[in-house]
Amino acid sequence: MTIVDGNKKTFRELAREAIVGPRMFREWKGLLRTPVRRVAPGAAMKVAIVPSMPRDPFGSRGDEAMAQAVIDSLRQIGITGPIGMVTEKASLPPQIAAQGVVAEPCWTTPWRLATVFDRIKDYDAVVVIGADVMDGYYSSISSLRLWMVADLFSRVRTAGITTGFSFNASPRWPVRAFLKLRGNSPMVVNLRDPVSFKRFEKAAPGVGRLVADCAFLLRPTTGEANAAARGWIEDRRETTTVVGLNVHPMLSPERDAETIESIVRATAEAVRTLIDKRDVSVLLLPHDFRASNIGDVAMLDRVARQIDRPDRVRVQSKELSASDIKGLASQLDLVFSARMHLAIGTLGSSVPVVGINYQDKFEGLFEQFGLPKAFLIDRTRAGDAALMTRVFDEAFVARADLRAAVEARVGAVKALSRSTFDALTGTLHG
Repeated sequence: MTIVDGNKKTFRELAREAIVGPRMFREWKGLLRTPVRRVAPGAAMKVAIVPSMPRDPFGSRGDEAMAQAVIDSLRQIGITGPIGMVTEKASLPPQIAAQGVVAEPCWTTPWRLATVFDRIKDYDAVVVIGADVMDGYYSSISSLRLWMVADLFSRVRTAGITTGFSFNASPRWPVRAFLKLRGNSPMVVNLRDPVSFKRFEKAAPGVGRLVADCAFLLRPTTGEANAAARGWIEDRRETTTVVGLNVHPMLSPERDAETIESIVRATAEAVRTLIDKRDVSVLLLPHDFRASNIGDVAMLDRVARQIDRPDRVRVQSKELSASDIKGLASQLDLVFSARMHLAIGTLGSSVPVVGINYQDKFEGLFEQFGLPKAFLIDRTRAGDAALMTRVFDEAFVARADLRAAVEARVGAVKALSRSTFDALTGTLHG
């Protein structure tokens, strides 16, 4: 999927909206005439997961964190049989397949709702991982596909739910049209933060539920994979305070080389000043290990070189799972994060965060935890070295108060995350 900045749609995407969108609406309406089949309350239920990006369900550690949290939650509420996962490819990572998850390869090109439904029609419910793709920001056609699968299952099977997703202030017209045409659909629509909930209310009043991101339920791990990094943290904590850092190329949606270099320079200057002034050590934590211009490692390597304090800086270049990364984040005193799900894993471990915001995603997360917006940096200001240096230092000084604010709310946020699955729990237990 081509990632472009917000509403700056390519000609190809605009053409797809105009040509493919109406065809999808016709197909969706036709399939709503499918005979209804629902499971009785208390009966066993088969559930399929639809990832936010079925073509690459585990591309980033954020994708992995959400998928793993959904699998764990389904098991916890009583789904004992195989769990389906809608994909393009016919295989899943071994660690996912080992948990009784079965690939359902039906997200093909050309995409048809009928093809997807025919493949997974024997399931009783679907859980669509909403993430940040339900408002059409990246692709309105991809958003429509997810909406229509969830809606279809809510009408002709037992349940169709979305996990909590973010919703920006300017959803694309095909999404707005779907929300108007859906009528009295029983689909369970979950929003993952108060800001997104308020925005969604304007588009579809009375439809959404406020929950929290499902990834808050991800369990951290401390094993062999992250042992070296944990050892480094423990060693550095004997004489310094250890913080974490993430920046990534998507802070420049067009991957502009000059913009990325300015972010690298500003970040390095802010961190170097923090090291020299506050006696800290810094773990640079990727949350996307892909080698393309989407991944984090190469950019963090550049930041580390420009910081030029090798005895105080470690780049986690070895690939880790989302659970392993959460295990590391839980050992830190503060994390500066431009990745939403690194921030979620950190806050879920009661560790405070400074956010570098993109696509309007962090604002609602900060509101959930009562964190000051002064510690939320817009991506367009991430190349401002003076600003980055000031905010990093002020957050470090305030870290004890920030931790107290996070600790006061983390229990309630996790309870909201668990409530994502209330509709399935109610059916399973009558």
